[in-house]
Amino acid sequence: MSWQQYFPTYHFDEKKNRDIALEEYKFCCKVVESEERIFDNLTKYILAFGTIIISLLSGANKQIEKVFSGITENPKYIWIGIAILVILFFIFMTINFAERQKSIVFAKRKIIVLRRMLGIDYGTQEFLFKKGMLEGANMPFSIKLKVHYLYFMILALCFVALFIIGNFLECDLTNIVLFDFIIFIILYLVYICCILDNNERMFLVIFRIFFSILGVRFVDNFEHILYRAKLSVDECERQKINLNNLKKILVAIEDRNFYQHKGVDWKATGRALLSRGRKIPFIQRIMPCIQTIPFSGGSTITQQLFRTLFIENIDKRIWRRKLAEICLSRFWLNNILSKEEQLEIYLNAVRFDRQVFGIMQAMKHFYKKYVKDLSIAQSFFLIERVSVTSGTMLPKIIDIIVRLENEKILNKNDIKEIITIYTEVFQAGKIKVEFKNENILEKLCKRYEDILNFTTDNG
Repeated sequence: MSWQQYFPTYHFDEKKNRDIALEEYKFCCKVVESEERIFDNLTKYILAFGTIIISLLSGANKQIEKVFSGITENPKYIWIGIAILVILFFIFMTINFAERQKSIVFAKRKIIVLRRMLGIDYGTQEFLFKKGMLEGANMPFSIKLKVHYLYFMILALCFVALFIIGNFLECDLTNIVLFDFIIFIILYLVYICCILDNNERMFLVIFRIFFSILGVRFVDNFEHILYRAKLSVDECERQKINLNNLKKILVAIEDRNFYQHKGVDWKATGRALLSRGRKIPFIQRIMPCIQTIPFSGGSTITQQLFRTLFIENIDKRIWRRKLAEICLSRFWLNNILSKEEQLEIYLNAVRFDRQVFGIMQAMKHFYKKYVKDLSIAQSFFLIERVSVTSGTMLPKIIDIIVRLENEKILNKNDIKEIITIYTEVFQAGKIKVEFKNENILEKLCKRYEDILNFTTDNG
């Protein structure tokens, strides 16, 4: 059943539970209808009540001052108190408006799930319906939580009410407008906070707007991408693939400080900036020692994961894209996903070869089967292949093996098995071993000739 591919954690026996699911579907439809009616009425009540408040404030100011004269003789205090009450009223209305909107969106998403489970799929006919509408939608996250145009009418009412109160306080026009604008921004931010989706945060909203202005292109729907990424992890667990060795090698090769930093390794970032400074003549003149700094990348696993999932124009506006990676990895992605979740999603989302994405495809591509318990050597080979789209064996592999051997992560048997794997995969035509007229596999075999000879002699 196709719905199980998208909702694997749902349990539904069509023969036994179809009637129950159908009743649930009907109930959800009624909830949406009821919530939309409440939402429409709430909007009307807010507009009506706001209009009444403005009318009272503009036409009955003397009577209001007379009513509250027993509390204070200074009318300014009265209007300040009324202004505070008006602001609190509109904050309450903002939260209520957002909650009603959110409940409608979640109910619609549930309807889509139940509709798919009951066998209703609009397929290619989805284009006949307006994008983002319940009618014709096949995926829950096509129904987005976004700013509703009617909310700006609430903001306008608040602006007018506070403007009138400011006039009664005999404030300068500039100060009135400035104060109204500040309240406008505060209310809007409260509204945005209230309609954030499950994995959205204010940092994401702010940075996404900022970097979009700078020309960095993000995917359209972050929630949907995260959901699909987690589905891949779920499928890996269903196949009972043990990722422990892969995680160990991944951290050892790509990001040794992964468990210590919070999404960004500032030392590695600084080292990467300095290593790139070697190409700039001015930097070479003022810092001759910069030539001794080895070339290195500063991206952490978290940054690589963010880039893989959420950025579209990876090869353009590199410096701005890098800055977006740093900000959103540190202040968003690292906060919503645990370290283990990051590793699991990374392994199931990253590219291992041209058109080969995720560890499941990588195993089928290189090993022709799913290997439930990958050895250290098998894990090393797969991790080393990450993002090497040319399918070529790179010279850095020898340095990596030497380092991991010194760190006691690889032993002699692991290294022998690694050489065997590269030889077999090369013979199968899956990788190339020539890099700039140099045979990297031969260099690797020569470097560890003693291990290979020792094993042959023992054999």
